[in-house]
Amino acid sequence: MPEVPECGFMPLPVILTKALREKPACDILCGRKAGGRPAQGNVGTAEIQNPDCAFGGSFMPWRLRIWENGFEFGSTYSENREKKMEYLRFGNKDGEKFVILPGLALKSVMGSADEIIAAYGSIAENYEVILLDHIQEEPEGYEISDMAEDTIAALDKLVLGKVHLMGVSMGGMVAQAIALRAPERVSSLILCSTAMNTEHSDPEVFSKWKSLAEERNTGALMAAFGESVYTPSFYEQYKDIIIASGDGASKRDYKNFLISLEAIRHFDFRDEIRKITCPAYVLGAGEDRVLGTKAAYELAEALKCPYYIYEGYGHGVYDEAPDYLSRIISFLKGEVTEEAGKTDPGIQLGL
Repeated sequence: MPEVPECGFMPLPVILTKALREKPACDILCGRKAGGRPAQGNVGTAEIQNPDCAFGGSFMPWRLRIWENGFEFGSTYSENREKKMEYLRFGNKDGEKFVILPGLALKSVMGSADEIIAAYGSIAENYEVILLDHIQEEPEGYEISDMAEDTIAALDKLVLGKVHLMGVSMGGMVAQAIALRAPERVSSLILCSTAMNTEHSDPEVFSKWKSLAEERNTGALMAAFGESVYTPSFYEQYKDIIIASGDGASKRDYKNFLISLEAIRHFDFRDEIRKITCPAYVLGAGEDRVLGTKAAYELAEALKCPYYIYEGYGHGVYDEAPDYLSRIISFLKGEVTEEAGKTDPGIQLGL
């Protein structure tokens, strides 16, 4: 593949690109049929434009990076093999380790491996990125503290050593617990659209999600999820794709979703949060309808760390804001240690 000049790109939200990838009319990833995993050995950046895309080609062109050293997709097990956790690792194998803990989702994020690799290209140039999924079978009563213990065990199994830990929403709660329980494993903590408790959350949001999940009403659940997580304009523009992304959810998917949802509702780290001592960075949203905007401010205050609030965005700002990863990279480089609660009311939606 010929060398392509470096350039920034707006990573398509995983929830959208996953749906896009599953449509047979979309041939992406360097001309391969949609739906496969990235081919190892390809190098560089590919620009793909598909006017025959099932969604009208509105996402194109976009840029996808494939790394020379490929990627690793696998599973790690607990000692008694009762728990299985899938992982994806890619990027600079000689770099420091950057671990991503995803948030609550109806289906596993591992089905979006292609899009995750593409979205985190700017970080993977200098870091090895490891995405750790939730365990595949969540037992009844499974709490955030249990998730943290299982994630620490996975870090041990993968011999990752000390890592930069990024937690998104529920993943941010797990990250807090890891930073407290295994401080020797965490170089820095990046907390995205998360909280140290659910005091400021909208109880109606969680109650609606729970009710629809219990009914296994996939379309209504994904619609409610999208309406709560994304900004109204973003949701309306991609409503059909967001709803379709839940297609094929299994009985196990629904069970895990409900157990994780209860774990979020019970999470309260107020008595522990100030014991975390590693460098931290909090990213929040001014219109977070899921955990509440005050949650980000209080989390940053408790950690005595820099933070940034995106005005005009909702809980899913990590998918929508075009400069989201660049802020994280600046933090990793030590360039925002003195930043304190800046907002940018003029920022526009990335799509």
